[in-house]
Amino acid sequence: MLKINNLTFAYKKGKNVLNDISLELGEGFHALVGKNGCGKSTLMNLICTSLKCPADAISIDGVKVTEQAYADKLSYLPQIFDPYPNLTVREVLYFVAGLKGTPKKEIEAAIDDAAEKTNVTEYLKTRFGKCSEGTKRRVGIASALLGNRDVIILDEPTAGLDPAERARFYDTVRSCFEGKCVLISTHILEDIEFLADNVIMLSRGKINYQGTYSDYCSMLNGRLYNAVVPRDKRNSVAILSETRLANGKTVSRVVSDTPLPADWETESAEPTKEDIWNYFERL
Repeated sequence: MLKINNLTFAYKKGKNVLNDISLELGEGFHALVGKNGCGKSTLMNLICTSLKCPADAISIDGVKVTEQAYADKLSYLPQIFDPYPNLTVREVLYFVAGLKGTPKKEIEAAIDDAAEKTNVTEYLKTRFGKCSEGTKRRVGIASALLGNRDVIILDEPTAGLDPAERARFYDTVRSCFEGKCVLISTHILEDIEFLADNVIMLSRGKINYQGTYSDYCSMLNGRLYNAVVPRDKRNSVAILSETRLANGKTVSRVVSDTPLPADWETESAEPTKEDIWNYFERL
């Protein structure tokens, strides 16, 4: 289990980037979401020890972040996975396996197994710099598989992938890390839809939602309306977004626990992924 306890962090002489973050993450796929600048990458860097934090703030199965054994429980795929481009894929994976302490006599078998699971076997002799972005990402997943770690950290793993590559990436991640504790940082809505069992949403350095993906999706069911809100009533309702029509009217997406007035041309609305995101980010 990955545990974060009352973590607050600020860069030197700056305001807090993270404020009193507490999490307990077990087996499953956990999406850490929020807009750019909300603190996702800072939290990832603290978990992965790229940034220093108090010893009692983060632990894995009771092993503190400052202990040597902590690194042996963690595998990290950064947003930019860019090893030496002239190395072959096999050489890249050999290097990573060595860094993770895989015994030399086991490295080749471990590489072959990781390559097969991520469908990069045919690229093992190809120079990494010649691979497509999708293949590079699968090589990154293969590198994260090496060492058989308990906690997997993926930072913006689908950034730069086209829709077809992203779909293949989802299948690969799901199949490769089943049974692990996987924390995925993303601001891409499709990542949440296809990868998340649980959702953690950051906004301005604080957690404003933590729960199951199904609860996240159902948060606005029966509470969302399209309405033409009178100008003098706009400050009294929770507006998520607005659309200006050709006839000059502005239709608002409004969250309300009670029905809105009928003379606002009110109609019930089906929540979209964007509505749910806006709800937690803005309200």
